[in-house]
Amino acid sequence: ELTAKRFAQAGIPVVRVTLEGDPSTHIVDHRFAPDVDLIAMATHGRSGVSRWVMGSVAERVLRHAEVPLLLVRAAGKATKKRKRRPAG
Repeated sequence: ELTAKRFAQAGIPVVRVTLEGDPSTHIVDHRFAPDVDLIAMATHGRSGVSRWVMGSVAERVLRHAEVPLLLVRAAGKATKKRKRRPAG
């Protein structure tokens, strides 16, 4: 809700939708609603076995949505910093 308010204050129209059921199916189906130019969603950034076991809503939406998709890391999730190798 806070994010929607921030977008509205910036003059960007936002429609929040709450549905029950399979998230990826509902998100992809909602792309057909009038005036949907972008789907924005948070992701937990799972990878490896946990992604294989639990599946990835973001990945399913990415594969099936026919509009641009903006993914942002969910708040409060620590990210691993990768060590950069020296060039050369």
